[in-house]
Amino acid sequence: MLSNQGNLIVANAALTACERQMRWQQTFELWQGIAGLALQPDVVSISAALTACSTATRWEKALALFATMPRIRLDRDLVAYSSAMAALDRCGLWEAALAFLAELDEQTTVPDVVCFGAAVSACEKAARWQEALALIDDMHHRLLRANLVIYNAAISLWAEGLSLLRHLRRALLLPDVISQSAALSACEKAIQWKRGLSLLASFPRAQLLPNIVSFSAAISTCEKQGKWRIALSLKDFLQRRSTEPNAISYNAAISAC
Repeated sequence: MLSNQGNLIVANAALTACERQMRWQQTFELWQGIAGLALQPDVVSISAALTACSTATRWEKALALFATMPRIRLDRDLVAYSSAMAALDRCGLWEAALAFLAELDEQTTVPDVVCFGAAVSACEKAARWQEALALIDDMHHRLLRANLVIYNAAISLWAEGLSLLRHLRRALLLPDVISQSAALSACEKAIQWKRGLSLLASFPRAQLLPNIVSFSAAISTCEKQGKWRIALSLKDFLQRRSTEPNAISYNAAISAC
């Protein structure tokens, strides 16, 4: 017969296997079954359950698990916070994500890049660009280096995305196609068609090839300003370079007429 420790190892193995196969319901049921076996869950148990619920965007379950940790005498470490914040990120629950960051500060636990990245991404999904920029500034003050994924999320939100793109270069990070396209999307939201075209023209200098997302954003920006000739020219250019415009590109070009 296995000891309690042996039973926990078996249960954790099953939890981890279900989590890796993205079977959140089975993972959650196994988690509940650990209590029924009178076992004391450990960090491995809670991490697998939290990650499974977060990946499945079951933020209510993830937060419920997170809330149980003190009761079952498990420390809320950075890994636990990161997993819980990942669930908030996927659902755009930016206020709760910011509250978690503040809670970490109160515990004198320094949030890492993963935690900040989840908070910025949650703000991006909720279109809270001011909060996203404030988080990046906070990272700089803490001497944490924001990565390209974090910058790309913020760039797509901000009406002054080009300025943030320059900020990215000052941080010694090379913009990629996602960065440039995100800045184009920011220009589209701010209806800055001249800036958008300037950015589209800058792709070759950055040794980048604009994709269909880039062109679609530029075409849509021109359409919103009634620049239909430019919109149609961009569409024709897409056809000449054998890149198939998507429905958004065609609709924007037609609307501009």
